[in-house]
Amino acid sequence: MKIIKATPIIALVVVMALALVPATPNDGTTDAVLSVGQIEGDVGSEVTIPVSLSGNTGFASAEFQIGYDADVLEYKGSTVGTEYGEQFLTIFKVTASGTGESAALKYALLMEDPDDTLRVEDITGDGILLNVTFPVLSSDKDACSITPDIGTRGYFADKNDDDMGVTCIAGSLTIPTYDIVFK
Repeated sequence: MKIIKATPIIALVVVMALALVPATPNDGTTDAVLSVGQIEGDVGSEVTIPVSLSGNTGFASAEFQIGYDADVLEYKGSTVGTEYGEQFLTIFKVTASGTGESAALKYALLMEDPDDTLRVEDITGDGILLNVTFPVLSSDKDACSITPDIGTRGYFADKNDDDMGVTCIAGSLTIPTYDIVFK
């Protein structure tokens, strides 16, 4: 008989509820929201974490990073979400750096036509921007944060190179714990 501890589940519900609160900057406009999904995965399994964009007013290129704990997750790969792949968004470059809790994936995204030329229209709409795949490593931790960040050098820019405001919301991986009960 498996008994699952409730503490990680309660924390996950609270984080998910906070992710639903819209971000409104001081100027009264609403930023786009770059958010990471909440997932659960067992040690030894492979998980795919969705990175979503909502409130998207249109962008042609972007640079940002996603922080994670390399003691818990090992980067395997990234793919463009279906909604944005249909608009010819490509992952121009992804670089993994750092160790432990300070590991990060740095992304550069561009919009390209199938003939490898840059497009002149912006990518619009909401949906899953990226799917990021990680194997879950052996760890003494039962959760880790996965945090998107625009930082000082990141951006989401439209075809005219105007910056689109973006607010970031972290997600997490919860590793279930099991108590063994003997009868």
